[in-house]
Order: sequence, then structure tokens, then C-alpha cells
Amino acid sequence: MMFAVLRRAASTTARCTSLIPPNVASLKELGRLQSVYPTAHPEVFAKMRSFYKVIPKGQAVPVKPTSAWGRYHEKYIEGDTLYPVLHFIGIMIPIGYYLSYFKGGVSLS
Repeated sequence: MMFAVLRRAASTTARCTSLIPPNVASLKELGRLQSVYPTAHPEVFAKMRSFYKVIPKGQAVPVKPTSAWGRYHEKYIEGDTLYPVLHFIGIMIPIGYYLSYFKGGVSLS
């Protein structure tokens, strides 16, 4: 049972990320494409060519982060440093002090 679910999930994922246009991969279209020559079905192959021409080729251009969180993520989190843990502790100490002192925390008397 679980194997069937995983197999179905994998096939759905593969189907969604395929670069083959859905109308070309349908059984009706495949029946029309019995010839190995592109001149046999020029309208179908013209659609395929126009689809594959607009797909970017090569490596993706890296995007520079513009937000404060993006710059923080690029510098500290993607860099695998310990600073995010220290930043978290450095933020939680004043917040804990504030909650304890001003909002009526534990009394020691």
C-alpha cells in the first residue's frame, strides 16, 4: 500500500516538472506523431520549437538579496556559521528580562 502511494507521488512530481509540453505528451498527439520526420506534422513541431526556444539555457544568474532577511540569510545561514544561535540568545535574554521584570515574573520573596 505504502509503495503504491510513494510511486504515485513520484510519478506526479516527475509529471509536474517535465519540460515536455502536455499537449505533445498526450496519447492523441502521440498518435499523430508516428513519423520520424519533423516535416510530417509542421504545426506540432512548430509549437514544440517555440516552447523550447523560450526556456533559458545555461546556469541561472544568481540573484542578490534585497531585503534585510535575505542578506542575513545569505551571510549567516547559508554560510553555516554559529552566529544565528548567538543572535537568538542575544535577542531572547532582553525579551526574557522584560517579561520577567515588567510583566510580573517570578518573585523571590
